[in-house]
Amino acid sequence: MPWKHCIYGLLEVDVTVARQFIEEHEARTGEHLSFTGYLVFCLARAVDEDKSVQAYLKGRKHLVVFDDVDVALPVERRMGGTRAPMVHVIRGANHKTFLEIHQEIRSVQATPRCRRVKGLRHGFCSSCGDRGHCPSCVVDGKIEPREILSLTVAFDYDVVDGAPARWFGWFDRSERRKSR
Repeated sequence: MPWKHCIYGLLEVDVTVARQFIEEHEARTGEHLSFTGYLVFCLARAVDEDKSVQAYLKGRKHLVVFDDVDVALPVERRMGGTRAPMVHVIRGANHKTFLEIHQEIRSVQATPRCRRVKGLRHGFCSSCGDRGHCPSCVVDGKIEPREILSLTVAFDYDVVDGAPARWFGWFDRSERRKSR
């Protein structure tokens, strides 16, 4: 892949409520929902709001923007007696529910074979860090421990200008709309 001009964003996302939902669902049903599936669901919705963040340049001037949001992620599969991460692409993730994405990930994990992924190109990518507790978060005027997920996002600066990249990290969309 050719060298790209990237701009990076570091985000901290409060995932406390999502993790509680997943834990409560498992306690009720015995089914462990995929946290990765939840992240893919959220990412696909965020990219769907401004599809230019996943565009790429064809040549020097032609910008290609896709309607579908495809998300590539490593999925651990059993290969003989070992486990190995394999790339899987959730096609059209912006049109799928959290449960559909979860079921697709579980299905891929249960399949012991590998498929090649060809032609995946985009102007945006992300990386997840460890979840941690932040004892100084203020929620409804009270200090509470929260589960925080560190994310790094990278944008191809030849495709995405700094302003749209800046807005991408804002999860409070109402504040974003007010400031325009």
